[in-house]
Order: sequence, then structure tokens, then C-alpha cells
Amino acid sequence: MRTARVLLVKIVLTLGAAYLAAYLAGGIIWTLIIALTLFAAPANYVLADLIMLPAVGSKAASLVDGGVAALLGFFMLARDPSLHLHTLRFVLVFGLIVTLCEYFFHFYLQSAGRITTSGK
Repeated sequence: MRTARVLLVKIVLTLGAAYLAAYLAGGIIWTLIIALTLFAAPANYVLADLIMLPAVGSKAASLVDGGVAALLGFFMLARDPSLHLHTLRFVLVFGLIVTLCEYFFHFYLQSAGRITTSGK
């Protein structure tokens, strides 16, 4: 149950970040936003929160979160060139928003005792 709640919060954060990035990049494409959320949130949870965060700390794990999100966004936009969205702007803004959100989300994970870090 604890994992489901953490993953749900992560999905909501990623959905908000994808929506804001798409809005700032020139268009709301709901299929892209939903697909990106459903791929990026679980991937970031496993890679950054469960593996990286305990080992290297919040800053590095947040950068991994943002990088993975940006790469997934780029690959999703690259596979369908008919999407009328500024790809580079979307990727940069999405990666930055996810990085910032995840940095503060990691404090929640640590304060709730869900993740313990090595002190870095």
C-alpha cells in the first residue's frame, strides 16, 4: 500500500509536469501527456527513488529523474513527427520541472521513512 501511494503521488507530479511543459511548448497533447506519465513515473520510481536515492542522495537522484523524463519525452516526440510541439523546449522544460519536483519529493520520502539515504 505504501508503494502504491508513493507511486500515485509520483504519477500526479509527473502528470502536472508534463501538462505544464506541453502548455509552455505550444500545445496540449493529451495522448503524449498521459503516455509520458505512465512510462516516466514508474521508470523514475524504480531507477531514481529505489536505486539511486538510497545510494547517492537526493540531488543526484533528482537529476536522474529529470534526465530520464526528458529522454522519454524526446523519444515519444521523435517517434511521431506530426505532433505540433516544440520538441527541444518541451524536453528541457519537462526535465527541469521533473527535477525540481523530485528534489522536494525526495524530502517527503525521507521524512516519511520510506527511503533512507547513505547521508550524501
